[in-house]
Order: sequence, then structure tokens, then C-alpha cells
Amino acid sequence: MLEHIKILSYVILLIGIVWLILYINNTYKLFPYKFLKSIRTYNILVLILMALRFSFFYVKENLLLYVEPGLSPIYLNVLTFSISIVTLLLVYLMLNILLNFNDKSFTKSQNIKAFIAGIIITSIYIFTSFFPEKTNFSFSWLDNIINNVFIFNIIVNNLEFIIIISFYFFWSNRIEDKDSKRISKSFALFYILCNSLSLLALVFIMQINMPQLLRWSIQLFILFLFILTPFLWIKFVFIKYAQTMSRLMNSNVSSLYTKYNISAREQEIIQFLINGKGNNEIKEELFISYHTVKNHLSNIYRKLNVKNRHELVHLFMKSRDI
Repeated sequence: MLEHIKILSYVILLIGIVWLILYINNTYKLFPYKFLKSIRTYNILVLILMALRFSFFYVKENLLLYVEPGLSPIYLNVLTFSISIVTLLLVYLMLNILLNFNDKSFTKSQNIKAFIAGIIITSIYIFTSFFPEKTNFSFSWLDNIINNVFIFNIIVNNLEFIIIISFYFFWSNRIEDKDSKRISKSFALFYILCNSLSLLALVFIMQINMPQLLRWSIQLFILFLFILTPFLWIKFVFIKYAQTMSRLMNSNVSSLYTKYNISAREQEIIQFLINGKGNNEIKEELFISYHTVKNHLSNIYRKLNVKNRHELVHLFMKSRDI
């Protein structure tokens, strides 16, 4: 019975993350901030990681009973290796998200260095795992960590926790725009709270002998936190920030209107776009046809020399020195 509950709960969580990814993607279409795209990618990788973990435990507890003993370590090593790679990528992506808040990203040389570091780490892991007889040291402790999902989660959470704290103290205070600083700090605080609760819960269940069902429920709660955290931040912090864009436009924006000969009607449409309105909503607000909205958008894109609303909004964001 418990095994069926485990499978069902994992499936529900996976569906929840798929929904979250779609939600973030829809928000990104309306408010094309670079860090939203990174958060979406991060959560896609979280979905993959959860699927790999589920596969690992399912294979370990069920399928290995029906394969040859010599093949069992191969299945587990492949899954363990995949989980290790995804975990490294998650740390890299979290760093990228935090840089995006400051309107920066990894340079080409930094990406190359990160890639080389990843290759070195994974090469050492492969060599010591698959050819232990040819070396005097082993990463068997890494296998033990991943075999114990609780310790594995603590390691991952601590890494992210340290990264977020570092960003919170060293990066967010450098952001000049007060609203941008507020959402960057709030993002850090949301994830600090999420990781802290996860860490406390994991330590609690490792120290106390409790029924397996209760232990599993706490573990599910921890995973649920990582779905709830970005949703709450987007819903209650980011959306409010993004919707103030039109009210916070300064004289630089007015000069853009003058420079590119943007008509009054086109200015209205641009403000609706910045507020995250879709074409149908603009049509209803301005009492014009959908075709007219499309024509106005084509003219706006042509005048501003942009290809889509993402480039348009970014142009106006840059005009505010965000």
C-alpha cells in the first residue's frame, strides 16, 4: 500500500512542477525579464532531477530483482551519474538567475571555465566509480549520499543556500533601482526560507525514529516547498513589481516616444504590453479589433527596430537603467 502511495505522490508532484513551468513560461511571455527565463529553465531541471530520483528508487526497489546481479550496479551507476550532472547544472543555473537580477549573465569565458570544471568533476567521478581498482581513492561516499535521499537533499540545499546568501549580501545592495533591489532581495529571502525549512525538516527526520509514512510525508512536504516558493514569489512579489513599470517611466521613455515618432495610440499599446497585457486584453481595453491591434504592433516593432514584445520591453527597461 505504501509503495502505491509513494508512486502516486511522486506523480502528483511531477504534475505540479509541469504546471509551475507552464505558469512561469506564461508569465515570461507577458513580462520578458531575463531572470524569469532562467527560473523557468531551473525548474525544468528540477523536474528532470525529481524524475531521475524517482527512477533511481524505483529501479533499486523493484527492477533490480529481475536483472542479472552483474548488471545491477550499471543501472544504478548510470542513474547516479545522471543525478550528479543535473545537480551540478542546478547550482550553475541558480548562479545565473542571481546574475540576471543585476542584468548580467555569465561571459563566454566563464561559461567555458564552468564547462571545463564540470568535465573534470564528472571525469573523476566516472573513473573512480567504474574503475575503482585502478585508483587508490574512491568517490564511494557520493554513492552513499545519493543512496540516502535525505543527506543528498541536505547537500544540495546547503549549496543553494550558500549561493543565495552570497548573492543577498554581495549583489543585491549594488542594484541602484529600489524596486529591482526589492524583488532581488525578496527572491533570495524566499529561497533562504525554503532551504532553511527543508534543512530543518531533513535534520528532524534523520534524528527521530518515526513511522515510514510520516517520514515520507515530510519528504514530500520538502519537495512541495520547491514548487510553492517560485509560485509565491512570482504571484505576490514579481507581478506587482512588473505592473508598476508604466507608472515608473521617466523622461527617457518620453524621449524614446519622440525619437521614434510613436503615436498616442501606440504609446497606449506599449504601456499595456509593459503591464503584461495580451493582444486580446488590449483589444477589449481600447475597444478596437484584434486585427487593428496586430497592425499597431507591427508599426511599433518596425519603428523601434525590434522583432517581438520581449525586445520591446527590454528596450524600455534599458531606458530606465534597470
